[in-house]
Amino acid sequence: MVLLACTLCDVRLKSAESFLQHAASTEHRMSYLQNIYTVNRTHMIANKNDIQISATLNNDCPKYVKEDHGMISMFLKDGTIGKANVYLKNAGNNCVMLHHIVTLYQCKNIKISDKYDATLGSKIIKLNKGAMYAINFETLEGGVGVQELPVVFQFTADDSDKYFYILRILCVQFLDDISAATLPNSVFERPPLVPYMEQPPRPGCYVPGKPLPGHFKNEKSALKLFSHYYPDFLRTLVKAKFNVKRIKDPELIKKNKEILRLMNEGLNPSNYMDWYQTQLWIEEIQCELDLCRYNQINVPLFRSPEDDFGDSTECIAIKVPGMTEKQPQILLGYSVFIRYTGKRAPTFEGIVHKIVEETIYLAFSDEFMNQFECGTAVDIQFWYNRIPYIRCHDALFHNRQLRHILFPSLPRTPCPVPENSLQFYDFRVASNHEQKQAVIAMVHNFSAPAPYILFGPPGTGKTLTIVEAIKQIAKVKSDCHMLVSGPSNSCCDLLTERLLDHISSDKIIRLMAKSRQVRTIPPRVREVTLIEDDEILIPSDDTLATYKIIVTTFCTAAKVLIEPTGGRLVCSFTHVFLDECGHGQEPEALVPLLGLGKSVVLAGDPKQLGPVVHSKFCNSDGRFFKENGLDQSLLERLMNRDEYKPDRLTGIYNTRMVTKLLDNYRSHANILHIPNQLFYNSELRIRGDKRIINSFLHWKELPNKDVPLIFHGVNGKDAREGECPSYFNPQEVSRVVFYVKKLKSDNRVKAADIGIVVPYRAQIYKIRTALRNQFQEWASELRVGSPEEFQGDERRVIIVSTVRASAELLHNDIFLQLGFLRNPKRFNVAVTRAQSLLVVVGCPWLLQRDKSWGDLLA
Repeated sequence: MVLLACTLCDVRLKSAESFLQHAASTEHRMSYLQNIYTVNRTHMIANKNDIQISATLNNDCPKYVKEDHGMISMFLKDGTIGKANVYLKNAGNNCVMLHHIVTLYQCKNIKISDKYDATLGSKIIKLNKGAMYAINFETLEGGVGVQELPVVFQFTADDSDKYFYILRILCVQFLDDISAATLPNSVFERPPLVPYMEQPPRPGCYVPGKPLPGHFKNEKSALKLFSHYYPDFLRTLVKAKFNVKRIKDPELIKKNKEILRLMNEGLNPSNYMDWYQTQLWIEEIQCELDLCRYNQINVPLFRSPEDDFGDSTECIAIKVPGMTEKQPQILLGYSVFIRYTGKRAPTFEGIVHKIVEETIYLAFSDEFMNQFECGTAVDIQFWYNRIPYIRCHDALFHNRQLRHILFPSLPRTPCPVPENSLQFYDFRVASNHEQKQAVIAMVHNFSAPAPYILFGPPGTGKTLTIVEAIKQIAKVKSDCHMLVSGPSNSCCDLLTERLLDHISSDKIIRLMAKSRQVRTIPPRVREVTLIEDDEILIPSDDTLATYKIIVTTFCTAAKVLIEPTGGRLVCSFTHVFLDECGHGQEPEALVPLLGLGKSVVLAGDPKQLGPVVHSKFCNSDGRFFKENGLDQSLLERLMNRDEYKPDRLTGIYNTRMVTKLLDNYRSHANILHIPNQLFYNSELRIRGDKRIINSFLHWKELPNKDVPLIFHGVNGKDAREGECPSYFNPQEVSRVVFYVKKLKSDNRVKAADIGIVVPYRAQIYKIRTALRNQFQEWASELRVGSPEEFQGDERRVIIVSTVRASAELLHNDIFLQLGFLRNPKRFNVAVTRAQSLLVVVGCPWLLQRDKSWGDLLA
């Protein structure tokens, strides 16, 4: 028997007659409309055959209605009832028949009706020329949140039996005062594309601006900024997205094939430099293209008021819309090139001296300032700081000297036997088996010549262990010369402060970039930093050689390792430590590794957030590079090698090469349970101070008084405004403030004990504004930031606002809707910051469709 199949409804029918009956059924009509709604919504929304649809509210303010792209939005105060009429008007000359009014799914808070029960399918409504028919919508009382109801009107024209459809989506937003104040204040519009400007002018072709205080800039140093510059053909390929169909030039097609061949080879010792050099160039090109969104044409310039710069260099202020998103980020010292509109010369460089929200202050040459007239129109082109890229390229040039680190093998010599037991500085390390084991291995260099890896899951005391090992080496190795490095200033500052607890300040120096503002340096760190007249200085090589320990960031390590001219290595160390190694791109980690230490230690957690990458072509997701992209750190790449993998049978690591810390001193067991299961094979043990981790048990707001975890489901609506591409969610802002208010009144925690983790910059801004309005000065001690900003941090209470939301139950593109949330490493970091209470505010329907978030909600 041949069965006829309806793929929309996933049914099989025995005869043509039954198939036709099914095709005329309500069930099939619903499946058909839901499918069109999903794949061709824009067409469904469009008015057709002179049918016009409009809406009005029946009730008074504070409620109002707004129509936008097929969405009829009602904004109601929470706890109130709203009524609206949607009018179908025949504005044409021919009669139109309304056959059905179909709601694509049920919404318990919205009732729909009409005079002749067309909504029940009881009657066909005839709309003559100029006729209007009303559909009544009524909302039930609702708390803060959003309800959406897609409604399809099914018509035929008078002279046709072919159906046509028009869609409207009724969206009801129930608002309290906080969410109402957070609604978009303007319609989101993508910023206009500014014509791509050519590469910035070379030194000698522009009038240089005034450098930051303490910085010296001449033509020789400016020329250095063009070393290791990417080839022009690669920029063309990036703009063409490496799609051969977009490339016409035969020479470019050949180059494209060469890059694709490199990718197919996979990373190996012989192509190491080409592999990462190509990715660095692609990443740099993407940064250049990203900065183009800030370029402006025909913009009038004005001098800054004297109060804006005080006694410092006179500047010109430029407003840069969208800059607070930091995508891309503009930093002090960046160059901005301007030309008078309509002229190709002269070109003037302005250097960023100050940043206040979306305004940057540029210092130009005296020549420009003397001739400049307020209101003059100019074209503005932004450029980034190439120095970090140059240092990575310099380090790649020396990669052959690092083969034993980059492609390590198991040591061939017997494991050294420690001569005597260590006297530990910190009793916590001495009493922790894994930490003690790791310190002994690092002090006695068990893994040499391969690097030793300290795998530190959240809250397991990784930094404590590293610091103890450095102190022990300083004590027992009289001739040691150690380079201690991290990806950020905050990481290096913390290491410095911990080391100063037991090591005298004359043995440590904190080396940092001259561009850092002295006021941002912690007082204890300032004591071991060379500062003169509020200016950071770089000591001479002879001076640096007198210190046992040099602490610096990955990038700044080049100051003591690579000669500025020629890239020759100028210094070596007995030990090199890289903390938070999982945060930095592999070429960045190469810079401090050029210290060529006989003992190398990499510390971090490959299961937490890795390096930030701007170009999608440099990700290890298989779309371009199948593995070993810039988003994969050196630490993560090495831990995927056989030498560092746990034994297949026992699951235990080779402790000569790597130690995994297992005792978690941070979180309550119920908070840690899902991350422990998803990322750490359920090996982590709860060892936190019970007075802290149990301090929120039996809190009145907990659904389960023995579980310090709250998931507050909010059917909110993510939104954007102006030219800002970042999302925010007014309903979630309200719920975050609600919990902060509860915590403040409970008096169990101070404001500084509360952290609010948010994946979107716009939501961070909205939450900070709402908290300031509610709590004034008290709110200034609350920390609100992204998962990246919270990595390495902890708080007694963590509130997570997931932001992305959809009351739309038929949307199939879950990958698109989840946005940043689909990254399991971001989930891991967000959840594992909490010690005693975790509150997650988000859309349950959306989150449950992601593996990590779904397991947390279960």
